[in-house]
Parts: sequence; C-alpha cells; structure tokens
Amino acid sequence: MPAGLTRKAESVITLQCVGRGGTQKENAMRLIDHLRQIYQYREILYFLALKEVKVRYKMSSLGFLWAIVLPFGQMVILSFVFSMVMRFDIEAYPVFLMVGLLPWTYFSMVVHGTIGSIPDNANLVKKVYFPRDLLPIASGVSILFDYSISLIVLFPIMLFFGVPITPRILWLPFILVLQMMMAIGTCLIFSGLNVFYRDVRYIKDLVLMIGFYASPIFYPITQVNRNLSGMLLDIYHLNPMIGLIDLYRSMFYTQTIPPLWPIVYTFAASLALLLTGLVLYDRIERRFADLV
Repeated sequence: MPAGLTRKAESVITLQCVGRGGTQKENAMRLIDHLRQIYQYREILYFLALKEVKVRYKMSSLGFLWAIVLPFGQMVILSFVFSMVMRFDIEAYPVFLMVGLLPWTYFSMVVHGTIGSIPDNANLVKKVYFPRDLLPIASGVSILFDYSISLIVLFPIMLFFGVPITPRILWLPFILVLQMMMAIGTCLIFSGLNVFYRDVRYIKDLVLMIGFYASPIFYPITQVNRNLSGMLLDIYHLNPMIGLIDLYRSMFYTQTIPPLWPIVYTFAASLALLLTGLVLYDRIERRFADLV
C-alpha cells in the first residue's frame, strides 16, 4: 500500500477509536488528567494568546480599532437592510441587532480563526511538547480582546437609542463563560478533525453560514415560533446559540428574566461541546506531529 494511503488509513482508524476503550471511570480520570495538564501549561496558554493578539494587528494601520469598525459597520449595514428595506418593526432595532451580533461574531471568529491552528504551528507541534489543544484555546482567548472592545461600543449605542443599562449586566461574566465553552468546544472539534480531513475547513464555512441564518440575530424568535411548527420548530430550537442570544437580549435589550429551560439547554449543549472537543484532542493529538 502506498505511503499516503497508509497514513490515511491510520488516520481513519485513529478517529474511529475516539471515545472507545476503557470504563467510564477510566475515561473520566483520563479527562481530568488532561485538564490538569492544560492547567500546568497555563503560562504557555497566556503567551500563545498574547502572541495571537500582537500578530493580528502588527501590520495594520488602524490596529485594534478594527475591533470597533467591523462590528459597527456590520450593524449599520444590517440595520439599514432589515429596518428600512425589509421593514422589521422593532423598537431600537440597532440595539436589538448589535446584541444578537455580539455573541455570534465571537463564536464565528473563534471557529474561523482556529480551524488551522495545528497545521499553522507545525514546527511548534513537532518540536515542543504541550497539550495541543492549547493552540486553538489560545486563539479563542485572544479573540476575547476584540470582543471586549466591541462590547464597550454597545453601551453608547444603547444610551443613544434610549435603552437603559441595568444591574442585569452583572450576569455578563456567567454568560461569557457559557459563550466561551460553546465557541472553544466547537473550535476544538473542527480544528482537531481538520488535521485528518482538510475538507473540514469547507464544512466549517457551510456550518457557519447556516448558523448565521438559523440564529435569531437579525429577527425576533417570536417570528420563528409563529411561522414554524412541529418537527421543523423542534429542529430549529436545537441550536444552542438561540439560548445564548436570548440571554444577551434579556440582559441588554428587554431587561426581562429569560425562561429557565433555554438556559439549562444552552449550558448542557455548551458543556457537551467542550467535553467532546477535549476528549477528541486527548485521543488524537499524538498523531498530529506525523500529519502536519
């Protein structure tokens, strides 16, 4: 068998073995040990994240101001299209839209920016030992810098449209943890599989495009509940981003208490994504040096 096909076959066998072997207790202990290693290498995580931030704006004229210009420009364009052209009759629509864009933009930036984190750092992967999932996690952490700047821009927009800033903003740290769990879990799965199958890069683009339109970013969830029913509505509500956006709107826009079930489901889905990504890396990262 040719060498290329041999490596491909070995890759398939490796992926088929993910999640197999060992009792539940052994698998749990293995995951705990992997998390302990990540904690032990936390200084590398810090320096990798810092390097990502510096490299991102190193040759840029505007620098970190792009973290303000891009989301603000997107908000202006979408606000014009959906409030003036398509006539969404929603009070303070730019605030409604910006609050929905923030969590989605962070999620999409993390998934898009980390898909090639292993091949792009091939020399580091081959020469130095550290938990390989630190590479995509560091990218996800570094994007928090851009996100924080975009979040600050939201406050003057809220005041301009007469939307008050309430104590519900104190829920933001919890929501950020939830948001990072979802984004980093997803990027671990995509970036890990991308080492074996480079088609994953294109699947990622398709998933993000579907996710943008299947999330209530520029339209209210009530419109979906009116127009869909039965199995289609149930499938739509499987999207954990719905609960995350609902939490954001409850905190910044409606200032109401969100239903408990979407919060529980979003937390469970985000935790499942994160654990799946961590387990995947723990099982397949030993093969990375041979494939990148």
